[in-house]
Amino acid sequence: MKSGPENLAIDILQIIRSHSDLDTAFSILQPRLGPTQHASGQRWPAGTTKYLDLESELMARYSLPFPPLQPFESSILNSVESWAVLSTGRISNTDSEIFGLPTNSESNPFPVHHPIQRSALVPGPCGERLQELNMSFWTTVPIPSDLAAKVILLYLQMDHPLLGTFDPDLFVKDLVNCETRYCSRFLLSALMYWGCMYSALDPTVKEYTLQFCEGAETCWSEGKSKDSFLTLARTQLLGLAYMGDGKNHYVLTYMSEANSMGARLGLFGVNPTATTPKTQAGSPELKSVIFYAAWGSFNWIVLVSLFYQQPGVSYPKYPPTLPIPGNTSHHNLDDSPEPV
Repeated sequence: MKSGPENLAIDILQIIRSHSDLDTAFSILQPRLGPTQHASGQRWPAGTTKYLDLESELMARYSLPFPPLQPFESSILNSVESWAVLSTGRISNTDSEIFGLPTNSESNPFPVHHPIQRSALVPGPCGERLQELNMSFWTTVPIPSDLAAKVILLYLQMDHPLLGTFDPDLFVKDLVNCETRYCSRFLLSALMYWGCMYSALDPTVKEYTLQFCEGAETCWSEGKSKDSFLTLARTQLLGLAYMGDGKNHYVLTYMSEANSMGARLGLFGVNPTATTPKTQAGSPELKSVIFYAAWGSFNWIVLVSLFYQQPGVSYPKYPPTLPIPGNTSHHNLDDSPEPV
């Protein structure tokens, strides 16, 4: 009290007078008496020191809503760190022995899934091939081709593994070669409408969002009457973009269109015993296109149905009977799934 400033001495006296328990008073005074020195020998940052001063004042003036805080125990922090290791799946053999966990994958019924393996769905050379992109062939929107390539690559890496409705390798191949078998102006416009919303990639992409939206809507009006696997893929992607843009009333419309189209194509929503699989004949490329269109659209429709519990919302009663894209353990196409 003698060596410190006068206002600090007055605060100390007020704290001591307002608390009959000296231990409580000293626990409040401790941050003020040594605000810049931690018990471990480390120094507090300047912002933390200010916070401690405010905290001490609140505890002194309002002891009930702001009781003195107890110091952290190192054992508690160690246990929290251990649980963090468990939650992220990084478990060593020693940790497994301590916590009594299985040490091999055969005895563990719930093996750890590493999301990084999902990147295998997106071919590695996509980024290199997109350097040859010529956007002027596909759209009149004046976006630089290199910027569009960044948007497309970000979508393929981040969003496509979750709700992808087209084969990324075939899409990029046709995109850079200016071919329209596995790519189209509608599909690209819908993808760019969705991708340009992520302005953290580059703030300038936001200005192209509305233009790609208008382009996708125009293409939809011109080709919505034609059922195809590519039309189904771009319909789902356009609905996803509307969801990201906050136009929820359009989301339900396009979800209903995708659900009806998927049923007409026999991909999902129909009794598998009454339909013939679409992959009995066809090239591996065509089969891949069908698999992506079926499962990507089905997953999106089910996801939207969970969030939009409204009367009249349609959803498929049967899942696809086709193999999941990228899954090596394909099941038998003759298996009849139960209705959902």
